Amino acid sequence: MTADPRINTLYADVPDLVGIDGAISDIAEWLMAGTATLKVLSIVGFCGLGKTTLAMEVFRRVGGQFGCRAFAAVLQKLDMKKLLKDLLSQVARGEADGMDTWEEGKLIRKLRECLLNRRVLRVLNLEGCQGFSESHLKDINSLFHLKYLSLRRTWISNLPPQIGDVQTLETIDIRGTNIEELPGTITALVQLKYILSGGHTWGKIKLPDGIGSMTSLKAILGFDICRSSACAVQELGDLKNSMELPINWADFTSGNVKHQEAMMRTLGKLGTRNLQSFAVCSRNLGSLDFLDCWSPPPNHLQKFRLSAYYFLPRVPRWMASLCNLIDLNINIVELADEDLQIIRELPSLLRLDLRLKSPQKDDRIVVHGIGFPYLKELFFSCEETCLIFEPAALPKLERLQTTVHAIRARPYCHHLGIEHLKSLK
Repeated sequence: MTADPRINTLYADVPDLVGIDGAISDIAEWLMAGTATLKVLSIVGFCGLGKTTLAMEVFRRVGGQFGCRAFAAVLQKLDMKKLLKDLLSQVARGEADGMDTWEEGKLIRKLRECLLNRRVLRVLNLEGCQGFSESHLKDINSLFHLKYLSLRRTWISNLPPQIGDVQTLETIDIRGTNIEELPGTITALVQLKYILSGGHTWGKIKLPDGIGSMTSLKAILGFDICRSSACAVQELGDLKNSMELPINWADFTSGNVKHQEAMMRTLGKLGTRNLQSFAVCSRNLGSLDFLDCWSPPPNHLQKFRLSAYYFLPRVPRWMASLCNLIDLNINIVELADEDLQIIRELPSLLRLDLRLKSPQKDDRIVVHGIGFPYLKELFFSCEETCLIFEPAALPKLERLQTTVHAIRARPYCHHLGIEHLKSLK
């Protein structure tokens, strides 16, 4: 029989643990801070760094303050029955005799019974478990206390319809899976706040019709506009608590006009609410000009990111009113004086990532000693165009990343003005 290689860690003596007292104290203090809300902590790092050691010692220190507690180590190849038995043996307190012969359903029902009216950490994190399949979720509706479900990197393809019965769920993390469509029953989860999906290509999830009824949603990540119906896209505007909206616009050849119109109506509604982060990812050259017509503007917006091959013809004029914008990533065909004025007068801007498609007429952009009062990071990309910094320009800039075309920049090579960037690190 192969033993869990972490077995020595689970039963290590406290004197053998070196150099982790500070981390243990910090995590324990954070976990026990006076709040009744769900807390989830992920400890990440390379193999052998001591992640399990740290987690186990925190469990030892604070576990006694909970009426119900359990610690389980899960290998990459998941054995669901073994996991359930491990948890049940720790919380049942002698009430689960004969559980070695029980099936998964009975183990879940008994675990549910034991957790009634007890103070527990209501989390199921199966991230990276190999061998995990949809069949392991068939009794998910029995976990009536569950608030946080992570199936990240498990490579499952479907969520079961029973997911709609877990009324306490607040977060579902399906990033790095093969799930491409959410079941219609998910719209019954009125307390759900976060749907996290997508991967290296942003996202491919098809939104369910009726998503507008999920008014507790604060963020839904990794969905594809064109795979979803225009009706579902328009319903996004009914999510009155939505704070983060990144969208993937993969296909401009199917239903482009209807989806653009639906998206414009949605943006108009979200602009009057508390939307703080908006991003668009597109891998083709289809037009995103409709973004220039966002009305009313999203005055609470803090982050705007355009990750696309498409370049807007100009900086949208509504951006001039974004007093709270901190992070701007944008592609522009050519930077006119009015465009530069809008950007430099954004009062809260800390980070700017600016890409230009066409070289400027004079092969340069002069950054004067006005505007950009708090900008700390500047990323600039444009072939055959260089930046010239005048005295007092960008007084808070700490990081600069740009490209310099050697031949075009030759006339200015001694006058780029880098020496004027006094805060550069």
